[in-house]
Amino acid sequence: MLQILNAADRAAALTRQMLAFGRQQIMQARVINLNTVVTENRAHVAAGHRRGHRVGDELVGQSGKFALDPDQMTQVILNLAVNARDAMPKGGTLHVETATVDLDEVYAKEHPPVQPGRYVMLAVSDTGTGIDKSILPSHLRSILYHERSGQGYGPGLSIVYGIVKQSGGMSGVYSETGHGTTFKLYFPATSAPVERPCCAAK
Repeated sequence: MLQILNAADRAAALTRQMLAFGRQQIMQARVINLNTVVTENRAHVAAGHRRGHRVGDELVGQSGKFALDPDQMTQVILNLAVNARDAMPKGGTLHVETATVDLDEVYAKEHPPVQPGRYVMLAVSDTGTGIDKSILPSHLRSILYHERSGQGYGPGLSIVYGIVKQSGGMSGVYSETGHGTTFKLYFPATSAPVERPCCAAK
């Protein structure tokens, strides 16, 4: 019964997040640890996948800290997991990776509008259908503006990209037909201590 209640509470929270995002409201951001959020959602990610899917993660060190509403971060993880599932209709592997990375000026110049600095990275990879490199840019534009995709990728991605942009972060996608897709999200890292709910800004 407790698990059912917890799931219901989380579903209600995510619904509030989607409604608020649709109204362009600023959420209650606080400093969070990415590894903690991923760990807390392991069961939900696994439960959303079919038989024949393998789900794993690689949480590097203590990961990093950044400022974002934790329910929004949960929404990002679950939306990417659902997209990975839908891209693997015949089974496959979902892999979640976290890390703290330093992007230097050379990288920033090669990947505008990236700003050099330290970032917390979330990478979600699948071994699904993939997207041909030649049509990847236009395909992603179609997903972001129309929420439609014939290759499994689509639902929820516009919300994911909106949350990342709102946080001051950035995103990238790497894909190849028949070899799957990796979505990488980067959030500006902070050295501030993790904030508990009671300590978050009102």
